[in-house]
Amino acid sequence: MTELVRNLDILSQLPVPEMSPLQLQQFNLESLLARPSGKIELLQAAIKLRNSPGQQLLAIDIGGTAIKALVASVKEDGAIEIDESRQLIFDKIGAGDNYLEALQKIADKYPNLPVAVSSAGVVENNTLITCSNAPALVEPLRRAGNFSEIFKKTVPLMNDAEAGVVAGAVGVAMRDKRARPTIYIINGGGIGGASIDVLGNITSLEPGHIAVIDKSLNPNNVNTPCQLFAGWEHVCLEKIAASGAGIEPQWEMLTGQKLPGKEIAEKMYSGDKRALQLYHTSALITAHIIEGIRSSLDFPVADTAVVLFGGAFKTYGMVDRIKQILTKHGKPMELIRVGELGFSNANMAGLAISALMAE
Repeated sequence: MTELVRNLDILSQLPVPEMSPLQLQQFNLESLLARPSGKIELLQAAIKLRNSPGQQLLAIDIGGTAIKALVASVKEDGAIEIDESRQLIFDKIGAGDNYLEALQKIADKYPNLPVAVSSAGVVENNTLITCSNAPALVEPLRRAGNFSEIFKKTVPLMNDAEAGVVAGAVGVAMRDKRARPTIYIINGGGIGGASIDVLGNITSLEPGHIAVIDKSLNPNNVNTPCQLFAGWEHVCLEKIAASGAGIEPQWEMLTGQKLPGKEIAEKMYSGDKRALQLYHTSALITAHIIEGIRSSLDFPVADTAVVLFGGAFKTYGMVDRIKQILTKHGKPMELIRVGELGFSNANMAGLAISALMAE
């Protein structure tokens, strides 16, 4: 019996493809749904982290299945450590009917810790206007006086990508001892993004929902509509390139097998051409997303840091492949996994940093 060889470099050994000018033309601030979403003094945050060893902070994520609260601690080197033993989880009932009560219990449990919150939905003036994960929370929360009244302090509120870019940009500032324009990409269930310029201005972005125009980026003829908004029937980039929304459904379509991304990646390492094509296309689309965001924001190529988070970027060869494609296109930006900056969870680390800065 022949033993399959596990080639972890198979993705980066393929010929490097060209990027599509037609697809890159689809990126602009309007198509990215770019929205200003706050500001953070990057160097000040980096200094405060380094000067706050032992400081405990509370990070709360309002998720689609549960509210999760984690206690984070600042380490001697400024890295963020999550204490899983002090995690509080409140499973969702209905449309989030129990979420206000859950928040009040968290506030009672940790009344003295600085806190920040992440949630899907529309945030204006640090107020939750809509919440797709828990629509039943919005009105009771407003009547209760919002997060600041529940926790009796200023509570920064942001989405996952905004929290992630805070962690990424502050981590880069700590490492390099200077602020750099930073792009943050998350590729997990879907594809999200955000950016911070050198002045600390945060911009929320929706790169995963841009239409696929170049058919070569949709080799399996995916026809699942975006539907981010009513009437959005186009196939968007995340339906092909995201691990959960793209790679996994396409694998099931091609093979009849329902597998998680990690197992599909194992198929690729063993030489499965279908799995290899899925990850190759995902890397190519991700390269378009990175360059599309950079050019839309007019960030300088040489100084831009691109911070990556999510299951897709844990795949062997994925980051190297994206870097190969960008370099061939003349855009050799620095790509950094969040873990390389000392943060195991970008969302929670960004919330912890935001809580520290609001103290």
